[in-house]
Amino acid sequence: MQCPKCHKDVPPGNLYCPECLTEIPWVKEFDTVEMRQKKKEEPSGSKIMPAEHSSNARTWIIQLLILVSVTAIGAAGLVSYYIYRKSHTFDALIERAEKEEAQGRYDKALTAATEAVNKAPDDLDANLLLAGIMTENDDPDSAVLVLKPMLSTYPDDARLYQAMAKALYQSGDYQTLSSLFDDVDNKEIFAVCNDYIARKPAPNLSEGTYTDTISVELIAEGETIYYTTDGTKPTTESTVYDGPVTLSQGTTILQAFGVNALGIQSEIMTRKYVVQLETPEAPSVTPEEGTYYANTMIRIDVPEGCTAYYAFDEEPTQESTVYTQPISMPVDTHTFYAFLVGANGKVSDTTTVIYSLEID
Repeated sequence: MQCPKCHKDVPPGNLYCPECLTEIPWVKEFDTVEMRQKKKEEPSGSKIMPAEHSSNARTWIIQLLILVSVTAIGAAGLVSYYIYRKSHTFDALIERAEKEEAQGRYDKALTAATEAVNKAPDDLDANLLLAGIMTENDDPDSAVLVLKPMLSTYPDDARLYQAMAKALYQSGDYQTLSSLFDDVDNKEIFAVCNDYIARKPAPNLSEGTYTDTISVELIAEGETIYYTTDGTKPTTESTVYDGPVTLSQGTTILQAFGVNALGIQSEIMTRKYVVQLETPEAPSVTPEEGTYYANTMIRIDVPEGCTAYYAFDEEPTQESTVYTQPISMPVDTHTFYAFLVGANGKVSDTTTVIYSLEID
């Protein structure tokens, strides 16, 4: 240490300078002349931060900024997730699909409805909405695939059958559409789907064997009926039904179908009718043949439904005289002929009787 007065070196432990005897302040060793000099050389009011401390401060600031950024990103992510979850609930998806459908934005509507069905596959309303969008978007075949499994789960829901009928009609699958209602026994369904139902013609006579000419009526209210009687399958080029179909002797295969106002064709009705007409027996004529001596009346027994024709001395035809009342026997000898024609047009054998009337 140096003496603060003469600046001579003072051996450690001496309390006075050996040169000038100045007291040495060991307690305040740090506050030496050198220290004071250094303080004078330092700029007033300035502090020099160690390099290490400055580096640590910058690191801390960077870490703080990173933490703030991560926190902000995390918060934004949580908000986005919450919004996403809220907008993708089942009810929200249904509402969005309906809104997009109403605006004609079928692609977006289809996406929302599909996601809703995926969340609740057995929900009828969701499936009806999805199928309806598909049908409106000119994809009825996909709509049929969506609705078909629902029929077994909801067999009495009129809305389901109406949507199915609409999709089948738009796809042009009239055969499946006609059979859609075969096992349905629900008045509400028939009422709602009436426009899509083409009713198969119903004949007034059961198929079978008949002994008289028959007239078959075909009933299909509000529809145009086409039919054939030669066994061929009817088409819209076949005969249009406008009244009872008369069937006479022989076997007839009657086939018919109806077409409703939308052009939907019903299933084909097929009935087999066999008409075996009975031929009336030869008529009974009285009196018996022989010789008579007084005015006598000739009578023909005509069964109900038959017509009798007669003539004298020649074979009668259906152009001959029709029997309506007893006939006066002519004088002299004559041959009387008579036959019957049944209601079915069958002609009996001819009865022949020879009469002689002798009057003086």
